[in-house]
Amino acid sequence: MTAKYVLRDLPGVADLEARLRRIEEHPNPNWAPELDGLSEEIDRVAKRLFGLTTEQVGAEVPLDENPQLIGILEEKGWDLNGRDGQPMLCLAAFAAPLFAVAAGVGGHFPDQANQEPLSEKEASALEARLAADRAKFRPKR
Repeated sequence: MTAKYVLRDLPGVADLEARLRRIEEHPNPNWAPELDGLSEEIDRVAKRLFGLTTEQVGAEVPLDENPQLIGILEEKGWDLNGRDGQPMLCLAAFAAPLFAVAAGVGGHFPDQANQEPLSEKEASALEARLAADRAKFRPKR
């Protein structure tokens, strides 16, 4: 079955995942500089992708205590693994909004209308990708 939604390919997820990996690899993860502003970044990405944050859902979803929940999302068309085939670190941060959307409680799926503007970094990355694509398809002189 082909996944309808691939978490690692959604806007903002790769940067967040890389940041979480740097924190995990830090000699003392509790003091990693990447922790500064992390919760705000998670909320910004979750709000953009799902229209909800964990705080707005009002509950946390501990995946380590409920591993069957990942299977439920996979059945609904989600690919939640990184390129290495392992579950993404950011999945825990997005679990509550993901389940709220999947259950129809609130929020929206990433492919539904979203009015949140791109950040400056995301807009620059998109412009660069579009310019590269244009260059590929321009006729050679």
